Amino acid sequence: MTTPPSQQPAPVVLTEASGIANAFNPALPPPALLINLVGAGMVMPRCVYVAAKLGLADLLAKGPLEVEELARRTQSDKNALMRVMCTLESMGIFARDGQASTFRNTPLSEFLRADVPGSARPWVLFAGSEWMWDLFGKMPGVVKSGVNVFDDQYKTPMFEWIAKHPPASQEFNNGMAAMSDVSSMMVVQALDLSGVKSVVDVGGGVGSLLSAVLHANPGLQGLLFEQPQVIESARAQGPLSDFVKEGRCTFASGDFFKEQPEGLDAYLMKWILHDWDDEQVKQILSVTRKAAGKPGKKLFIVELVIDPVPLQALEARVYDMAMLVMQEGRERNEQEFRGLLAASGFELKRVVPTLTPYRVLEAVSV
Repeated sequence: MTTPPSQQPAPVVLTEASGIANAFNPALPPPALLINLVGAGMVMPRCVYVAAKLGLADLLAKGPLEVEELARRTQSDKNALMRVMCTLESMGIFARDGQASTFRNTPLSEFLRADVPGSARPWVLFAGSEWMWDLFGKMPGVVKSGVNVFDDQYKTPMFEWIAKHPPASQEFNNGMAAMSDVSSMMVVQALDLSGVKSVVDVGGGVGSLLSAVLHANPGLQGLLFEQPQVIESARAQGPLSDFVKEGRCTFASGDFFKEQPEGLDAYLMKWILHDWDDEQVKQILSVTRKAAGKPGKKLFIVELVIDPVPLQALEARVYDMAMLVMQEGRERNEQEFRGLLAASGFELKRVVPTLTPYRVLEAVSV
């Protein structure tokens, strides 16, 4: 039997007493708030990365431990580790267990464990890696030139660079899979697959989202379309293995700029289009339209749609900055997606919010 995707964890509520809520309190004087934003933005991600890198949450999985024991097991300096643990405690990641130097896991740190379904650890290790931080250190130059770091300084597109650097490739693929795992169930609930008998996940990684879609729709046939090396990983260790055995899932490899599987009822793309500029997006969508064939075929695009209210658009804007630094793509608003779809033979029917930052754009071929 196929194992169902993990249930979404309960949200963590930051109270007024928490360090994060206090540090980012909008009632602070503007200079203090700006200083806190920059200072915390510099330190907090690095502390979380250290916790993930050292496997601290895994060490605390069976119960509280003293910092001295954590330091011994991680071959770390006791005093330095204590200071990191105290900083993480102020963020709600780890808590003291009675004694001054004894710590335990919290609902947040539980998801830094490697063995927990839906763990954020792979994403933290990717986002906090040295090569990623090096990229964002070059952001002032990118803003001046308008050219992303890979094209300007490395003279090669990001995906080609990653493919030539196995450690970075592993971190990237693991991080993308972790992000997909966290959001998959909420995305699946937003998909209207009525009347759909077959779906292809275009650029779907090792198949995390497609696995959730197939589990939620027992009569559905799935196809994962990816680059050859990713398909190899999906076959070897991906979450689709049970569905392959059941005869409900197949694989195909290729370049989605040139070809996509033909004749399926629905096409699914999650966090694909934001990687590319407008002309490249239109090329991808035009290939999708050709593959779809008949009018009325469904296309589901899962992206961080920029909200028209600035204060509600922060998450999408953050990732837009990542695209600015790393690639030629960008995050887009609803009207921009509508125009790109219309230029490629699709009509945007609706935009469905989810409980994640993602929205599902549902379009049909015309």
